[in-house]
Amino acid sequence: MNETGANDPPVGHPETTETAQDTGRRPSVRLLPTLRMHLEMSVSDFVRFWSRLYDYGNEAYYFSNIFAHQFTKEQLWQLLEWKNGMVLSEAKKKTLKEKVLGHLEVINQMKAADKWNEGLFDRTFYDLGVSWRIFMRHVIKPDRFPDFDYHTYHAYRFIAGLKVKTVSKNAQLKESFYLEKYLPFVHELVSYSSRPDRRKLDEALAAFGKFLDANPGMFSNERLRTWN
Repeated sequence: MNETGANDPPVGHPETTETAQDTGRRPSVRLLPTLRMHLEMSVSDFVRFWSRLYDYGNEAYYFSNIFAHQFTKEQLWQLLEWKNGMVLSEAKKKTLKEKVLGHLEVINQMKAADKWNEGLFDRTFYDLGVSWRIFMRHVIKPDRFPDFDYHTYHAYRFIAGLKVKTVSKNAQLKESFYLEKYLPFVHELVSYSSRPDRRKLDEALAAFGKFLDANPGMFSNERLRTWN
């Protein structure tokens, strides 16, 4: 299999002719309908192409801190700035210093633990906004909890064959969706990749979702079929 070139069209684009296989298995009908133009694409091809188009900015703030064995306040703060797009308002600074940095010891305790303690997480961040709660799951256990935003949400809905719509503003519904729908979706994608890289998958989904947002109506569910 030839690797997709830097100037090749996106995997799934009508001009693409290359096909690929991952582990020899295909994602289940239940979760993963996929793009169909003239081919079936593999998860590895999808990640390889779209992750190269990812550009969130200030990635050094993320990669120099996310895999720390134990966070310092400075490392944790840089991750919060990165997620926010760097500039934090005074109100956000006050909230995050109190509701996140104030729990640094517990955060490092959860980070070091082999098992995830949902009860401890809920007790620690019960009054934190839902978007920050989801991000803190990723910060604490990046290999367990994928990063998530409205771009990755739109990528999920498209790949799953659903109509693209705005992510719910209801905190409970948004977190339930992340845990019950998006998390299994990402874990299954990882299971069908020959060389899974969870961060590259996050980046690919974000870039693809951003592409969909910038090109509304370019694709439709009629142009999907199921991997089986």
